[in-house]
Amino acid sequence: MAGEDSVRNIMGNYFKITDPEEVTQGFQPVNPTTLDVKKVVMKELKRNQFKGDDSQDPWDHLINFQEACALQKQPNEITDDQKKLFLFSYLLTKKAKDWLYCLPTGPLKHGKI
Repeated sequence: MAGEDSVRNIMGNYFKITDPEEVTQGFQPVNPTTLDVKKVVMKELKRNQFKGDDSQDPWDHLINFQEACALQKQPNEITDDQKKLFLFSYLLTKKAKDWLYCLPTGPLKHGKI
């Protein structure tokens, strides 16, 4: 593939936007929801947040995230994906949180991030 479509966006391509003209709404799930998060789940997510630097293994954080998500039950009308999207931002801090909120708004095309 040639052109813009062949460029693979990685976490490093996103950064904290300092120009107010460029501020977006950041990450917005297609079907947003809210949950009454258990204290033990929130504690687990915040205990070892992912900073987005080279000092941490992202795979370890994703495994811990999966385990914390398993502790959180959801009502029948909320899907497992909605639950995970709701909880995901609590796993992140610093550069990783900046990355999440600087993602372009709107639906993402497969393979763009």
